[in-house]
Amino acid sequence: MIEQLRSNAELNAEKAENLRTFSGLKLLHIKKQVEKLLSHIGDYGFFIEYTKHDISHIEEMLKIVEWLIPGQTQDVMTPAEWMMLVLSIYFHDMGMLITKDEFDNRGASDFSDYKKDVYNLKYGRDYLQKTQSLGEKEDVFLYQEYVRKNHAKRIRMWISGGPEGNAELVGEIQKLLSPLDDLFRQDLAMICESHHLNNLRDYSVYDTNRCYESAE
Repeated sequence: MIEQLRSNAELNAEKAENLRTFSGLKLLHIKKQVEKLLSHIGDYGFFIEYTKHDISHIEEMLKIVEWLIPGQTQDVMTPAEWMMLVLSIYFHDMGMLITKDEFDNRGASDFSDYKKDVYNLKYGRDYLQKTQSLGEKEDVFLYQEYVRKNHAKRIRMWISGGPEGNAELVGEIQKLLSPLDDLFRQDLAMICESHHLNNLRDYSVYDTNRCYESAE
């Protein structure tokens, strides 16, 4: 269980709590709740054969930040920039969380379109034959593949307030991020989605001059 923030990235991000823009936000509380939520990735037989995407994955990414970002860059990063980075690490894979209620109501999503594509051989004959060999577990496999394919888009919608997904889960994420203003939250959602895109150098999408901090 998480008891304190330890990484350099988190300690720098925590300083943003003193800024007016982030008033009421507590990074340690968010991380504790994220730990609980991520622990449910893999419930109900989903993603059991995948690499763990629990809090240990988050901790590893925070370690990577230490050597990935040059020291001279880290020295000039603002607390708000650290906060954006840390929150995007916390939430980027949250879209892989599937609730039982969501799966039971999978017909209400565009999962049926994905399944139709599979049967129309969009992903190849071997893929179709593999799924058909699973019998009663076919829909579990296909739904987790559908979620894996769309998990980045899912977390973007959940952070920005989109309707798709389990209402209770989306509500919990919205509650955690409620102290953030709309601009920061929308950019966080976009950055979380970006880890599944190939447009990181498109500066018309990612405004590197965006300022979030209050002028004191």
